[in-house]
Amino acid sequence: MNCDLFISHVEEDEQDVRALAEVLRHRGYETWIYEENNLPGVSYLDWIIGALRECRAVVVLVSRATLPSEQVGHEISTAFENQKKFVPVLKGLSHAELKQARPEWCHAFGTAVDITLIQGAAAAVAERIAAGLWAMGIRPAATVVPVPPAGQAPPPLSAPAIEKAPLRAPPFHCGSIVPPDYYIDREEELAQARELIAAHQSFLLAGDLRSGKTSFCRKIIAEMLEGGKKGSLPVYLNLQNCLSQEKGSFLSHTVLSIVGEAARVVFNRKYTDMLGLAAGTPSRAEAEDTAFREFVTIFKFVRSLTHTDSEDKAPDVGGDDFIRMTNDLAEVIAARGWGGVTVFFDEANKLPGKLPVELLVANEEQLAASKVTSIYVANHAMIEFFDPLLETFGNRISLRPFRNMKEMQQLLARYYWGDISRTADVPIAPGANKLLWEATLGRPYAIQLVARRSFALACAEGAAFVSEAHVRKGQAEALAQFPELFDVKRNA
Repeated sequence: MNCDLFISHVEEDEQDVRALAEVLRHRGYETWIYEENNLPGVSYLDWIIGALRECRAVVVLVSRATLPSEQVGHEISTAFENQKKFVPVLKGLSHAELKQARPEWCHAFGTAVDITLIQGAAAAVAERIAAGLWAMGIRPAATVVPVPPAGQAPPPLSAPAIEKAPLRAPPFHCGSIVPPDYYIDREEELAQARELIAAHQSFLLAGDLRSGKTSFCRKIIAEMLEGGKKGSLPVYLNLQNCLSQEKGSFLSHTVLSIVGEAARVVFNRKYTDMLGLAAGTPSRAEAEDTAFREFVTIFKFVRSLTHTDSEDKAPDVGGDDFIRMTNDLAEVIAARGWGGVTVFFDEANKLPGKLPVELLVANEEQLAASKVTSIYVANHAMIEFFDPLLETFGNRISLRPFRNMKEMQQLLARYYWGDISRTADVPIAPGANKLLWEATLGRPYAIQLVARRSFALACAEGAAFVSEAHVRKGQAEALAQFPELFDVKRNA
């Protein structure tokens, strides 16, 4: 039984596993997956145990469907007992979520770095896995890619066998929030935000249309929760979804968001679970957990103030009740190791005309008194409206376009290869790179919008790379659909 790599997974992820295996085989690695390698009549346990003993590394695809799987757990245990190296691949969940749900798996993985698999990016992830295997000294038994003499570096992933692969259109995020691991650069702004949050200082986050403000917030939130960190609890609230922006309803939506996130992150409970606990009797273990018992009491109190049986609209919360509830919440989550709360008020530019800025200032004072750090997210065009608010906390971060073409090339490499260092391997002509940079003014969203169309046009023609003509056509299509995005004066 020849086997370089054993791929552990559940049936729900079979399609992704087959896609990973196909690329890894192209790179010369013999893979073992249950759907392709088992034989009828033979005990599947014998086959699996045999493959795990003979393989040189184990790739574990972990999705939410994997977490309750006893079979995957047995495979990880067997591989660990046989001292196999692991390559964890996460699909649809973070490392922190995996660690919380299956800490014993993380223990088995040890210090192995995981990689995230998103829809449509299996080929790029498989290339990264192949690179990691090379780095670990696990060379393919088959020699599809030339193996260098001992002591020399492995061949680059842009070796001829890979360069001949057909051009493909990367899954750019256009019109959706960019996942944190696809958020490129903005390091200065991220560092400034981290510093302010650590100091419990509120600030205004400003940026032009489609400048990545929401993705910036999601990036910071992911960092705040990464690896089970327990600093300030991040809470996201999109003000565009609030039915009204009166003072009481504003505070009501804020405290409900804090309670919901505390239930999910701090106490690992769904909001619906809390509704059942509030209406029923907690288990003995829950009753003996002082912090959780107090949280249930706060939850009931919040519900009594913000919901009624006769109205769909949440009743207003007064300032005194708000301070009392948030102070109580701060004490409860502090008992679990959390230091305060940070609320991201996205789409704050929707507030003008509905909520006086003086009211925001008063709310900010109440939020600060309740140990809540607030971040207001708004367009540059509305900055003057927030001047009184800025005078209250004095901090502002402005999101800018990319500084240079290299940052744009790193974005393209991230989407095409899953690796920002492979800028030279992206199949786009130098002139097309320059034209893409000039056409988009270095704005990440515009880059993705034009690049997606440019790559799609090149693929449709069967081209080997993206040319200047493809970028011109891609820009024309994007301009026709989103003229406001390419309005230089509007975005100046």
